Amino acid sequence: MDHRPGLFSQASGVPVICPGHIAAPQAFIRSRLAAWRTPDGAILAGHWTSRISATATTKTARRLIAARHGLTGAALLRPDETTLTAQRIAQHHHLLITRADAPARLVHLDSA
Repeated sequence: MDHRPGLFSQASGVPVICPGHIAAPQAFIRSRLAAWRTPDGAILAGHWTSRISATATTKTARRLIAARHGLTGAALLRPDETTLTAQRIAQHHHLLITRADAPARLVHLDSA
C-alpha cells in the first residue's frame, strides 16, 4: 500500500496509507493500477519499454531512408523524426546555400 506512481520514491507531501484504513482493498488496488491502463483496459508500456521501442523505430526508419536516399538522407533526420520530408530537405538545402554564400558576401564587403 505504500507504493504509488512516482518516479523513484514516494511522492512528497503524500502520506503512506495504512492498509487498515482502506475500506475496499480490491477497489483501492484497481484504482491505483488504473494509472497504468488505457481506458479499454490494456496495460501501458513502461518508461524504458517505450524508450526502447522508440529507439528501435528510429533505427528502422533511418535504415530504410538510408537504403532509399543514402546516408546523407538519413543524416538529415532529427532525433525525433522517422520520415524524411520535402520540407526537411528544403531546410537543409537553404542552410547549405547560406553557408556557401557567406564567403562571397564577405569578399563583397571587403572590396567595398
